[in-house]
Amino acid sequence: PPAPFNTTQFIRAASALGYSAQRGMSIAEDLYTAGYITYPRTDNTVYPDDLDPRERLEAFVGTRSFGDDAESLLDQAEITPTEGDEETTDHPPIHPTGELPGASDLDDDEWEVYELVVRHFFATVATPATWEHLRVVAEVGGERGEAGELSLKANGKRLLEPGYHAVYPYSSASESFVPDVTEGETLAVTDAVFEAKRTQPPRRYGQSRLIETMESMGIGTKATRHDTIQKLYDRGYIESDPPRPTRLARAVVEASEEFAERIVSEEMTAQLEADMQAITRGDATLADVTAESREILSEVFEGLMASTEAVGEHLQESLKADKTVGECPE
Repeated sequence: PPAPFNTTQFIRAASALGYSAQRGMSIAEDLYTAGYITYPRTDNTVYPDDLDPRERLEAFVGTRSFGDDAESLLDQAEITPTEGDEETTDHPPIHPTGELPGASDLDDDEWEVYELVVRHFFATVATPATWEHLRVVAEVGGERGEAGELSLKANGKRLLEPGYHAVYPYSSASESFVPDVTEGETLAVTDAVFEAKRTQPPRRYGQSRLIETMESMGIGTKATRHDTIQKLYDRGYIESDPPRPTRLARAVVEASEEFAERIVSEEMTAQLEADMQAITRGDATLADVTAESREILSEVFEGLMASTEAVGEHLQESLKADKTVGECPE
């Protein structure tokens, strides 16, 4: 079963339902304000000791949408929630409070996000799923490749016990079947097809993948990452979904790397975030961190001021390029 929801994993799950990072967080904040879920800005993936899973499940018994699943979970001999790698003391993982919305209290989007949070909580207290995997390797006689005899491979899997999948439809439980075979059996080749293909570039990062990457690089916080992406949209630096950089964005990055490389390095951003965390822990002082930041920014500013005209020309050309469709076909 999955670990409890922190902000990043919630955004990822909401993204799979079609919600942008900003929209998903906005709905979660509304649900929190209304008292239906816990605070949605958290890094924590371990439920607090005072959370009683049985008591929380009992709140949903008798409800039309969740009653049967809550009862099935309560029938388990033991209820032990999963735990993630991150345990903090500021806020618990995102989960339902047990306060139930009325029939007309939520619109369709709010209900969909609320159900996601409820069912994710159900999944974290459910049993594991049991799968059977079958891998068939068939040797092809008479033909040899660079690494020796050629072989054909097929992988199959069957869901024996659905476990948490029974209450959490958002995770894939698709099965793939391959026929039962015995070792040494000879199989007939019914057809052979040659296909010419080209390698494709990797897919663009979606918003949730961007936020996960920002988290792994130490850029931003649980409270700012989704806002950062929205600001990039608002300022015309990215467009479409998944996000694609505009010509202006490329120009800003190129100019920054050429004239103010330090300020756009993820190392500097991550270091500032780490320094601010150090202040909250008492390992660093506000005065020391701000003094260091001022020194870095002053150095960057001096470099930019010395190259004002070059930077301006570079950005101006890119602004024009973003507004140019191309040659008229007539």
